[in-house]
Amino acid sequence: MKISQGFNRLYWGAIIGDVEKNMETIIWNNIKFNVKILDKQGLHNLFKIMTLRGDKSLREMTSKDVVQYLEDIRLLLSENGFTLEIDDEDWDRLIKNM
Repeated sequence: MKISQGFNRLYWGAIIGDVEKNMETIIWNNIKFNVKILDKQGLHNLFKIMTLRGDKSLREMTSKDVVQYLEDIRLLLSENGFTLEIDDEDWDRLIKNM
């Protein structure tokens, strides 16, 4: 998959940055992880482990795999009671347009 500049802004800003800024911990398999001690790359690596992607780079994934990876992150976050700001903005926009 070709990783575009727009995708990088979405992933590193709207997803990784949002989690880094607004979450304290993530619970996965009954293990609590302190997000505040991780930098953006550390958080990215943690997400790859938690979503069972291992060491696979985003560039090595197909477009379908990347979309599933992002959905897996969103599900993991929702299981921790967290909604990404970008998702909240999308919901607000949808509600306003109803």
